[in-house]
Amino acid sequence: MRSLAPLLATACLALLGACGGGSDPTADVVVDVAADARPDADADADAAPEVSDRCCPSGVCPFGEICLDGACLARPEPGRCYANAECTEGQVCEGATTCACGDASCVPVTGRCRWPEGCCNEAADCGAGQVCHEGECRDVPAAPGACWTDAQCSAGLVCEDVTSCHCGATGCTAAPGLCGKAGACCASDAECGAGGRCVAGGCWPAPEEGRCLLDADCASGARCVGAYLCPCGDTSCLVPTTQGVCTKEATCCDDASDCSSGSLCVDGKNCLPNPGGNRCYVDGQCGRGRVCEGAIVCNCGAICPTGVSQAGTCRTLTVPCVKDADCDTGMRCVVPDRAFCIDAPAPTVGVCVEQSDTGCWSTDECPSDQRCASDRICTDPGGCSEANHVGGCVAPAREDECCDSHRECLPGYQCRNASSDLTCPPTSTAVCLPEPVYGDTCWNYFDCPPDLVCNGAHIFGCGSLKFNGSGFCEQAEGLPCLTGADCGTGYACARNEDCPVNPCLQTGEEGSPSNCPVSGVCRRKEPDHCWSHTACGPGNWCKGLQVCRSDDTCSFQDSPGTCAPAAQSGECCSSYFACAPGLQCISAAAKTGCELDVSSVCVPNPSFNQACWSDSDCLGSRTCVGAKVCPCGVESCTTPPQAGTCELKAP
Repeated sequence: MRSLAPLLATACLALLGACGGGSDPTADVVVDVAADARPDADADADAAPEVSDRCCPSGVCPFGEICLDGACLARPEPGRCYANAECTEGQVCEGATTCACGDASCVPVTGRCRWPEGCCNEAADCGAGQVCHEGECRDVPAAPGACWTDAQCSAGLVCEDVTSCHCGATGCTAAPGLCGKAGACCASDAECGAGGRCVAGGCWPAPEEGRCLLDADCASGARCVGAYLCPCGDTSCLVPTTQGVCTKEATCCDDASDCSSGSLCVDGKNCLPNPGGNRCYVDGQCGRGRVCEGAIVCNCGAICPTGVSQAGTCRTLTVPCVKDADCDTGMRCVVPDRAFCIDAPAPTVGVCVEQSDTGCWSTDECPSDQRCASDRICTDPGGCSEANHVGGCVAPAREDECCDSHRECLPGYQCRNASSDLTCPPTSTAVCLPEPVYGDTCWNYFDCPPDLVCNGAHIFGCGSLKFNGSGFCEQAEGLPCLTGADCGTGYACARNEDCPVNPCLQTGEEGSPSNCPVSGVCRRKEPDHCWSHTACGPGNWCKGLQVCRSDDTCSFQDSPGTCAPAAQSGECCSSYFACAPGLQCISAAAKTGCELDVSSVCVPNPSFNQACWSDSDCLGSRTCVGAKVCPCGVESCTTPPQAGTCELKAP
């Protein structure tokens, strides 16, 4: 079998978007196509529409056209050409005429792709008992059903799995193919490869011992029960083709004809209603590449632990592959579009999916001016609850439209995530955005040289009604940031992290955490120093860090700290992040954490309205009595912090 999906190559990418302004990449393309012209001098060559007034100085033409000699020309039909690059490898383009843009005296003419001298172009060029294939004369195969070309097959069949070596190729061994049905269906076992069987017009793996699709799969005297055969291409079947079991014993049922309408004979044990949806009783009911988990099938007339049969759930298996031969019969190897990343080598490892005569599994199977959309391929090593789903070839996604892979966007555009530090793989936030100019425009710091960062870019993501905007590559020092990703590799995002966790803001005593600025500034990284507490990891803090809030004016300059173990009870602290778990940093002078100062130390967390450090730890009717805290740095005071108690205020 071979896939019917077209694998089309193009000699010149017809890029959109460079001919006009605005967000519509084709808005300024003016169509002015003259009538066809067919010169009498070459009856075999078709004249292309005269388009000499449509120039392409930048090499860009609308889809369906190519740029040659500075002019946009209609893309030739298969077998026709303007240049050798549009022909099969090894062929040459004969009889073509191309015209420079604006040359009114010239009419473009397509040529024909031909094999060069020393090769054959038709059977007449070969001897008796030979055919011309890929420019080489090949002996007609003696084996029944073997072939080099479709013409050697009976009506309704095509020549499949030919190993082709074109004229002039070296290091290649040609081998004939086999006549069979086009696409996923089959006419004989020979089409299904080693270990494959053609059953009900479809290729299936040969059943394991004790399992069967037909009586012929069973030992002498045994019959196949519970099998369900769905003809290839039939969409009205209750379930896909499902194996049965071989038995010599009497059974509750032999096949679905023994059951009521809408029910299935499951392994000969029982007639059970088709569970439908993603439910099942045996693997085959789930379809190719899927298994049934958790099903219990009770034998009719026998005692069953669960009382009645219980349907299980279908799960899609993720089987990695490099080539089709790595997959089971009826499956093929596909590299999902989502695996392709910007400026990265093309992936070579794919996953096994069901062969299909319709739709597409990847953009490679679509015409050059289309993409594969709405396909779903399970790549989770643990499998997926949803089945793989074939997609369809549609027009590329335009600017600001949602995308699932970097191969879905118009040429000149890239699929970018709303998260600035993640480019691949695309997520549910991804949209198509103009490809940045490295070192100039940007969407994140990956688009800039190592000493620059991306400033001002904003991606609102898929489904947003807001406009996305690219930024510019600039020096990082002092630029605003939200995360380290905004500052590139040589800089860190220095932020005042204490404001949002100020206990008095948390309780609403002195405002709200929402009043705290969320942004920081990019500062150059220094060896063995830190610009944030979170950079030091759990159980540590950035001691000595000073970062002015972006909404404040400070008398000090920002300076990095050094990572240190969390402070213990009674030890000095200058940040809410400084103290070990169960402790908090408070001012010993004010006995509150609302404002930290040089007297601040770590103390145990209070127990509201019981143990306290200040009146704010008590109800309004009570006051904190007896709290004792030695200020930071006072050597004469060595008493550990002692919490007070909340007592009723005097009348």
